[in-house]
Amino acid sequence: MKQVRVKRLIVTRSPEETQALGAALARHLGSGDVVACTGELGVGKTCFIQGLIEGLGAAGPVLSPTFVFMAHYQGRLPICHIDAYRTGSLAEIIDLGVEEW
Repeated sequence: MKQVRVKRLIVTRSPEETQALGAALARHLGSGDVVACTGELGVGKTCFIQGLIEGLGAAGPVLSPTFVFMAHYQGRLPICHIDAYRTGSLAEIIDLGVEEW
């Protein structure tokens, strides 16, 4: 599988804009796509994911899964929202069974 990395800077100025950006990206996602959000606490990762999950047609509240590690939603595609904040390495994340999802 060829890995493609695209960098683009998009600045949002409110939670609503951040959620709208997530919803816009959702329209372009297909089965097997992975979206990774990185950044310090409070920068809007969960807000972005809320828009993404809503844009994929999943219902229900979308919260950061920091204390449960993983949350699942069903929309146009199955969604596995993982928060790796409390993990120490990629190996630890893989050991938790992420690849199965």
